[in-house]
Amino acid sequence: MAVGDVINGIGTAGADLTFTPAAGVEIIITSIGAYGNWLSMKSATLKSLIMTPGPAGAVTGFNGNANTKFAINNTNYLLLEAPSIGTISASYSGIQIK
Repeated sequence: MAVGDVINGIGTAGADLTFTPAAGVEIIITSIGAYGNWLSMKSATLKSLIMTPGPAGAVTGFNGNANTKFAINNTNYLLLEAPSIGTISASYSGIQIK
């Protein structure tokens, strides 16, 4: 992949989705698709929740689809934790900036 390329992925239904760029690569995440998933920025030892599931499994703040902007790299990366029961896959889209 090169700077300016679109980066995206879709996880397996009911499973966590982790995206860790290669060393030296930086990505701006611009869109998240999820339902009942916990959206976090994660490192090897820490986790910071960005958005959590709301009532009835809806995701607070974006209700299943979010246009957002946050940067990830090989040290601090994207984690979408699946709900305990789920049949909908989480997804992400972004642009490589470095």
